[in-house]
Amino acid sequence: MKQYKIKDFTQDSNDPTSYDGTVVVGGKELGVSIILEDEGETEKVEQLMNTFFSEIDTLLPKAKECIANEFLDLYNDNWRFGDDEDNPDKPELTKEEFMEALSLQSFLFFSEEVKVFFDDNDMFFGHSLIASDFDGENFNYAQMFG
Repeated sequence: MKQYKIKDFTQDSNDPTSYDGTVVVGGKELGVSIILEDEGETEKVEQLMNTFFSEIDTLLPKAKECIANEFLDLYNDNWRFGDDEDNPDKPELTKEEFMEALSLQSFLFFSEEVKVFFDDNDMFFGHSLIASDFDGENFNYAQMFG
C-alpha cells in the first residue's frame, strides 16, 4: 500500500489547514479531504491515513456495519415505502443486502478522526451516509447528510 504524505494532496489556497486529493481504493479513484486543526498536526494525520488505508479491507465493512446498525430499521420501516405509482415501494433489505448497497464515495481525515462517506444507492433518496467516531478499530457513529 502506498504511504501517503500531506504533500500528495493539494492545499486549499484560502485555508492552509485544508487539503484535497484522491486515492485509489479497489481500483476506484475516491476523494480525500484533510482538515488539520492546526498546522503542526501533519505527522498525526499522515500516520492516521496510512494506518487506515493499510487496513481498509477490514475497516470498510466495519464502517458499513455501523451505518447498517443505525439506518437499516429506518429504511425498512419507513424510507422504502413509495407514495404513488411513480415512486413504488422498494424491497425490505437484510443487513447484508443493506451493507452491499452502500457505495464508497470519499474520506475526510482530521488529526484524530476519520469520516467515511457512502452513496446510499437511492435507499434514502440520494443522501450520503457517513460512518465516523473512529476509535482506531471501529466506527461508533453514523449520520445521514444531504
